Amino acid sequence: TETEVYVDQCDYVRGLKEIMLSHEKLKQKDVLFTHEEIGQLRSLSGQLLWVTSQTRPDCSFDSCVVSNYGNKPTIRNIIRANKAIRKVKSMTSSRLRFSNLGESKKLKVLTFADATHASLPSGASQGSFIVFLAGNNMISPITWQSKKISRITKSPMASEALALVEGADAGFLVASVVQEIFTLPSLPQVQCYTDN
Repeated sequence: TETEVYVDQCDYVRGLKEIMLSHEKLKQKDVLFTHEEIGQLRSLSGQLLWVTSQTRPDCSFDSCVVSNYGNKPTIRNIIRANKAIRKVKSMTSSRLRFSNLGESKKLKVLTFADATHASLPSGASQGSFIVFLAGNNMISPITWQSKKISRITKSPMASEALALVEGADAGFLVASVVQEIFTLPSLPQVQCYTDN
């Protein structure tokens, strides 16, 4: 429409394929992958990362988990990866909406961050954030991320703090880009939120 832009990857998502396993393999959940299955899992992980980094922030956690199975994944991990594919495909009409946000000088940046402690298969923590641009009583998602936290954390609060720092950095970058695009005299306000 004239005041909104929609983005989706519906055609790409429809083309995603699960890794097929025989009934025999499904019964042996802790058996290590073959070399060929590891290649299939890496390919599937890359496809999930592409979708979740472009148009599906709602599936980012699952994508992060799949991408962190390590060098010795098991059949159990393929089952989880296939479940992530089914989740992405279950909402085939999912799309992002970017609305007219009104006057550029009234824009502000909202960042929401969250983390889980020691939740990934390796025992590492996972952190995520999403950054919105807000104005005219509307918001539009600009960037998001869900990934393994690069440092080892000793508590849930430490994981949450690191995720918030990552989100704040991304929010500041978005504010800087907005200031430059619209030649604003100062940075738009950046507000950061966490549930911890």
